[in-house]
Amino acid sequence: MAVKTQLNKKDLCLLDATIDKLTVLADIAIHKDEFVERVQSLGFEMQEYKSNNYGYSHVFMHEHAGRIEIAEQRKLVDAQDLSRKRLKLIEDIKRAKQGQAHENALSIGEMESILENIQEQLAQCDERGCLDRLKDVRYEFNPKYYECFEGVREASQGALSMLDKQSQRISQIHLAFDYHVQISDLSIIDTKSRKETIIKGRTKKLETMYLGTRSGRNHVCIYDKKQENKDKGTLDQYGGLTKVTRFEARLRNDYARNFKEIDFNPFEGLLVYHLETIEQIGNDESMKWDEKAKLMYLLKNPSALNEMGKNVKPIWKKKLATLTRIDINPIEDFGQKKYSLVGKLESIIGKTLDSN
Repeated sequence: MAVKTQLNKKDLCLLDATIDKLTVLADIAIHKDEFVERVQSLGFEMQEYKSNNYGYSHVFMHEHAGRIEIAEQRKLVDAQDLSRKRLKLIEDIKRAKQGQAHENALSIGEMESILENIQEQLAQCDERGCLDRLKDVRYEFNPKYYECFEGVREASQGALSMLDKQSQRISQIHLAFDYHVQISDLSIIDTKSRKETIIKGRTKKLETMYLGTRSGRNHVCIYDKKQENKDKGTLDQYGGLTKVTRFEARLRNDYARNFKEIDFNPFEGLLVYHLETIEQIGNDESMKWDEKAKLMYLLKNPSALNEMGKNVKPIWKKKLATLTRIDINPIEDFGQKKYSLVGKLESIIGKTLDSN
């Protein structure tokens, strides 16, 4: 089959592996007033609204070089109180999702956002259970824009150059692996049984898959990148292509801070098949019809694997693993690209990463 041969050529499939978003926390190395004056000279404009991130207040935005938030004052945080609020929010979210009454008047999305902020605060508490000092600055930006818009690299690097390197740490990093394939042509199976959210487009075909929770240390998002560019009116770096699927690992807290040293693959547990594999199954004379039927069903309905019993699931997982797959293997690609990504990251932030 000519099409399958083309799809299995890796240079035609993996388009790019890069850092899509980065959040850096650090203290200012110069006087705060001078910092504000200089970031404004770099094109960051002060916003009228204040930040929703705990402890930060003043917000400066640049059209393409990101968002800078400055701490208004340093505060002590009662970790025990935060833990109580966290448990209450988790219970309220659980009840809301089950359609049960709860005390919180906020939406599920609003509660999950608050929960995310609380968990980020708790991750920063010291051994006394208190967050005794915030970093002066929280800077969120997209390094990919360096190559796309004139002056963005200079503005971003200018802001980073005024931050104290010793206090600097990464609180969030998004790693994007782009493939030349349509997501609706794929069967994606998560063998780790994480929380799964599926979004389909108007044609009822798969457009987006979320694995894990937004507040977790590793949140995987797989989506139609071309459709996202179209919906949001954002920059399309693949203007000459008609189909691009992005596998994006969103790492937070210690997974982001210890990205270089930690022995962790964010895509572990993913099996990716092209639906052309169905033809392979149909032509396999060594399989019985009921085995073929089950495999085809699993490819079209991958979540069914997680509904199988613990004695049966490994058998069918092994059968799936023997099938020919399109050359999309984010687990393997992450392993091969990790240290080039580390190099890019160290180049961007201007320091060597360590595991502290």
